[in-house]
Amino acid sequence: MRQLLLLLTIACCNYVNAQTLLINELMQSNIDCIMDDLNDFPDSWVELYNPTDVAINLKDYKIGTKEKVSKAWQLPDKVIGPKRYAIIYCDKAGEDEGVSALHTDFRLESGKGCNVYLFKGDEIVDQIVDLKKQPAPNIAYGRQTDGADDWGYQATPTPNATNCGELCKNILGEPVFSQKGFVTENGKTFDLTLSLPEGSPDGAVIRYTLDGSEPTSSSDAYTEALTIKKTVSSVPNCSVMVICHLALPVTAISSSPVR
Repeated sequence: MRQLLLLLTIACCNYVNAQTLLINELMQSNIDCIMDDLNDFPDSWVELYNPTDVAINLKDYKIGTKEKVSKAWQLPDKVIGPKRYAIIYCDKAGEDEGVSALHTDFRLESGKGCNVYLFKGDEIVDQIVDLKKQPAPNIAYGRQTDGADDWGYQATPTPNATNCGELCKNILGEPVFSQKGFVTENGKTFDLTLSLPEGSPDGAVIRYTLDGSEPTSSSDAYTEALTIKKTVSSVPNCSVMVICHLALPVTAISSSPVR
């Protein structure tokens, strides 16, 4: 009889957990993946998912980066339909008067990792702990499919949409450039060197092109510094570029490396 009661208790707990929202996907460093209701790019975001067949109201939930519910952010009175999503903007804009409570008073750490907790009442109903430093901007971390148990990096983020079903356990950061973007005068010559980002596995190689196309596994492997000696004003012919993500027109100036 005691065994039967224990089984019934476990089944009841699982049923309760199945009736809650879930953390489905997040991004620690959002450059231009999504724009919010303030027409801005939030620093980071968390996607919540309703896996049930009934509507759930966000007002019963809090979210935060600390394990204490008293430190968590109260979510607004907003109904999430069955199998639907809610994006929580983690950008500290929630501290400003008149801003939607979908904006929190905290950001997700991208440079040293973080934890994320979802509360219903005083109970933690979902969590991500010991999340590592984000390997590169605009990389999401999420469930393989909506509500699934398997997690990993997503090179193709899917905010407010079904998770893509493809995961990467490791994603390399961006190559390190010896020179930041700048404008030269009178054709000043300089050497541009590239190096692998921290944490790169053995055998990692930097490949590049000189015609502006996306490098592939068959592109030239970087082995020595590229000497930049002449500027060009037509089509960019080097894939080593620094791109500024702005909601404004951008003029790109490229240079021609000597091989």
